[in-house]
Amino acid sequence: MGEWIFPEHIIDPQDVMNENTIIARLNENDAFDVAMDFDNKDLLKVTINNKPKKGERKYSYSFQYRKKKWEVYEPGPFELYNDYDKKAKGKMKSAVVE
Repeated sequence: MGEWIFPEHIIDPQDVMNENTIIARLNENDAFDVAMDFDNKDLLKVTINNKPKKGERKYSYSFQYRKKKWEVYEPGPFELYNDYDKKAKGKMKSAVVE
């Protein structure tokens, strides 16, 4: 009898650490480099290592703004790609404290 093997992204500790770090930073008042007003149900996708080299992995995390804070969001496979309006762009300040 075979044994089910979890997809790597489900058990990768890097995913959990990244997601926790990003969500904590997003919910700080100065997370963005420009003032941004978010509406309830706004979606945000954060991608780390967007252009991975051979053997490297791209990490993507989705968040939804609800009740004045960001929450982890699990979109359908094409949801964020097919229905969005680009309102603003900018850079997040680093969550890493040196």
